Amino acid sequence: MAGNFRDGSTIAFACDPAQQKHGKYCSCPRSHNSKALRDRLHRSGALDSATVVIHLANHAKRLAIRAEAGAVGTNQPAVYIAIANQRRADFGMKFTDENIEKLLGKSDAENESSERLKEYFYKNKAYENLNNSLAIRILVGHKGSGKSALLRMLYIEDTEKDQPAIFLQPGNILDAFDKHKREYNSWVEDWKKVLNGLIVQEALKQIAPDEIVNQVGAASNTSDAIIKFIKKMIDRVVSDGSVAIEKDIVNNYIKSNSIRVYIDDLDRGWKATIEDVNRISTLLSAVRDLCGSSNAIQFRIALRSDVYNLVRTSDESTDKVEDKIVSLKWTAHDLLIMFAKRINTYFGESTDERDLINQKQDMIALAFDRIIESKFQGRGKWNKRRMYKIILSLQRNRPRDIVKLLSGAAKAAYSNGHDIISTGDIESTFVKYSTERLQDVINEFKSEMPEIERLLIEMKPSKKTKLASESFLFDQSQLDAKLKNVIGHVRLAFSNKKPVDPRSLGEFLYKTDFIVARKTKDDGLIVRAYFDENRFLADSKTDFGFSWEIHPAYRWALEPEGLDSLYDQIAEEETGD
Repeated sequence: MAGNFRDGSTIAFACDPAQQKHGKYCSCPRSHNSKALRDRLHRSGALDSATVVIHLANHAKRLAIRAEAGAVGTNQPAVYIAIANQRRADFGMKFTDENIEKLLGKSDAENESSERLKEYFYKNKAYENLNNSLAIRILVGHKGSGKSALLRMLYIEDTEKDQPAIFLQPGNILDAFDKHKREYNSWVEDWKKVLNGLIVQEALKQIAPDEIVNQVGAASNTSDAIIKFIKKMIDRVVSDGSVAIEKDIVNNYIKSNSIRVYIDDLDRGWKATIEDVNRISTLLSAVRDLCGSSNAIQFRIALRSDVYNLVRTSDESTDKVEDKIVSLKWTAHDLLIMFAKRINTYFGESTDERDLINQKQDMIALAFDRIIESKFQGRGKWNKRRMYKIILSLQRNRPRDIVKLLSGAAKAAYSNGHDIISTGDIESTFVKYSTERLQDVINEFKSEMPEIERLLIEMKPSKKTKLASESFLFDQSQLDAKLKNVIGHVRLAFSNKKPVDPRSLGEFLYKTDFIVARKTKDDGLIVRAYFDENRFLADSKTDFGFSWEIHPAYRWALEPEGLDSLYDQIAEEETGD
C-alpha cells in the first residue's frame, strides 16, 4: 500500500492489528494490509485531524503527519496522508535561548508578544467565565498558573473587538492609594476616588496619548457616572482641537456604554501584614460600590490564591465577592493541550484546541515527540514510560512549572549538541528544577512564616528511613510525629501569631502545596486533592482519612544524594494519567 503525499511523492506503509508489539499507531516494514491501518486510525480518531506518528517503512525518522479520509475503494481503501511540516529540521531543533523562548513562551506573560500569545493561548474554563459582560470577576490562582496571560489575552481581544479597555498597572494603583489614603474607616472611599481618577486618566491617555491628563477625583463615584464623565471629557478634547487624538479609539468610547478595567499583580510587595490584608479587602469593597447594579465598568482582577485565602478568612465582608470568584485550575489534559499548541504553532502548524479536547492524552502528547524523546530511557518505575507522563508528574498544575522544566532540559540538550531532548538532558535538570520550585514556595509564603525554609528542609528523609517512598509518604499519625520532631528543635512562628503545633503546620504545608492529600480507593485508584480543591482536609480537629505525600516536584531538592531511589518510588498511577 502506498501513502499519497501532498507533495506528490509516495511511500509504502501498512499496519497489522495482529502486530500490536510494533506500536499502537506504528506502521511497520512488513506486508500488512492498508484497511487495518485505516480502521485503526478511525478508531483512534486520527482521521479527524489528530496528529499521529508513523515510522515509515523505508527509514527510521519520526514524522508528524496528519491523516485525512480520502477516496475509499471497496477492496483497497486508501488513506491519504498530509504532512504537517515536511522539513526534517522541524522535528528536533536548535535549542538556543531565543528558540526556547519562542517555543515555550516567556515566563512572564506581560512581556510576551501579542502575536505569539494569540498563537499558543489555550482558552480553558476560566477564560470562558471571564469573557462576559458581568461587572466583577476576580481571577484566583497560584503564582505561575497563568493569571497574567489570561488577563492579557482578554485585553488584547477587547482592543481587537473595539471594546474600550484599560490595564491599570499595580504600581500606579498602589502608589496612588498610599498617597491618598486616610484613616482605615475611609479606605473604601479613598479607593473609589483613586480608581475613579485612574480610569479617567487611562481612558483619556488612549484618546490623546500626548496630552498630560490629571483628573483624579473629578468623576462621580458610580460606574455609569464615570462613563458619562469620560465621554464629556472626550467631547472637550475633540472640540478643543489642540491635541492629536486617536479617532478610532474616540469612536469606540462614544459607541460603547462600558469599559473593561484589568488589574493584575496586586500582590506585589505582599507581606501578609494586617495592612496588606485591609488594603486588598477595602479595594474589593470599593469595586463593588463603584459597580453597584450596573455593568458599565467591568472589573477583571487577578489575585494569588494565598492572598485571596488570607483576605477571605480575615475579613467577613469579603463573603460578598465569593460569587464573583473565578478559580484558575489546570488538569493534566488542559496542560497537554496547552503545550501541544505551543509546540505545534512554533513549527508553523495551526492547532485548533477544539480538535484536541476529546482526544486521548497519548495522542495529544505526540506533539512532544517533536522536541523530546518519546519514552524515558532510565530506571525504576519511570523506565520506558511516555515522557509526557514524567513531565506531568513533576509539575504542580501550573504552566510555568512545565516551562521551567522543559527550558532547563532544552538548555542541557543544547550544551550536549542534541536536537532532541534526551532522557539524560532532562535528568540532569531535576535537582536544579526541584530546588527552584522549593525556593518558589519559600518566596511565596515566607511572609506567613519567616522560618519556612527551615521547616521545608526539615521535611527531608531521615537517616532512619530506609525506603524513599516511606520518607515522602505519611499517614496522619506519621505526619504529626514528623512535625512534632521538627517543632522540638526548630523555632517556628506564624506571622499572624497562630499557635504552632503539628496540625497547624500540616495545614500550612498543605496550603503551600508542599504536601498533597492522598487516598487509595478499594479498586487501587489513587485520589489526590490540593488545598484549593478542598481546604478542610487538613483541619486540625478532623481526620478525613487521607494520607499525605510530599509533592514530587520537591523531592530531588530534599534528597539530592538519593536519586536512584526516587525513580523507584513514583508509581505508574502517580504520573498524571
